[in-house]
Amino acid sequence: MKGGWLINFNLNQNAKGEIYRSADAGKTWTLINFDEDETSDRNVFTIQFDPNNSDVAYLGAGKGIFKSTDAGLTWTKIKAPDNTKRHQGLYLSPDGKVIYATYIKNGRNGSIYASQTSSINWEEVIYGNGDIILGEYNFWYPEVDSRSI
Repeated sequence: MKGGWLINFNLNQNAKGEIYRSADAGKTWTLINFDEDETSDRNVFTIQFDPNNSDVAYLGAGKGIFKSTDAGLTWTKIKAPDNTKRHQGLYLSPDGKVIYATYIKNGRNGSIYASQTSSINWEEVIYGNGDIILGEYNFWYPEVDSRSI
């Protein structure tokens, strides 16, 4: 279905990227625009906060991954891995040093990528448990077991 669940609210899938932010435990909310592009998917899939720095947050959306260094007031887009089309979700490691993301490459299938947060340089995660090759699947939100870090 074009637009997914957004059609239930009379919203277009393609629109500016917007979120609401509260700094007072939800008593008041401020509309934050994280991306001006009105021609790409507005869906937000994930927001992850750096456990070591409360000012740093990562937002995963159909538009890509964005980083905030001022507690979500402003956002900067992070370059996607080469030869990818659409972002599907992200996970920040428990120590805040590695970001994992899923990106579509072909049709609905894609791969998992990882990068140090200190300097974004995406590497495709090819192997699963042992020598299992992950390949391209319809990955969504990546999660990492904190015991494996």
